[in-house]
Amino acid sequence: MPERTTKRAAQRLRTTDSQASPSAGGTNKSRPRRVSRSTAPISKSGVPITDELAEQLAREAEEGYDLSRGRRVGRRSLAGGSGQSPRLNFRTTLDLYERAAARARHEGKTVSQIAREALEKFVK
Repeated sequence: MPERTTKRAAQRLRTTDSQASPSAGGTNKSRPRRVSRSTAPISKSGVPITDELAEQLAREAEEGYDLSRGRRVGRRSLAGGSGQSPRLNFRTTLDLYERAAARARHEGKTVSQIAREALEKFVK
């Protein structure tokens, strides 16, 4: 049965645009956009997704992933290690933002670094 699912996944990748196009008599209301047979889909990293790659990825998905081997997503903690850094969002005037951005550029920093330094000084 897993082989059947793999073939089905590969077949979905090969479905032509005309099958999903409303002008060709198809419907695309709840279906993802289909890729034409003459153009192989491209991954986010620029790798063409061939039938063989699609089947390999489908097999891996059906077998399940070992999440302990995965890499951690997101930014590193500001405190170091595996801790979390709470996010602080606030609004400001355009003038204040532009002045902070100019200072950040002048000092070779980000606006976030400038804001953290200012808040650190304020709460001491």
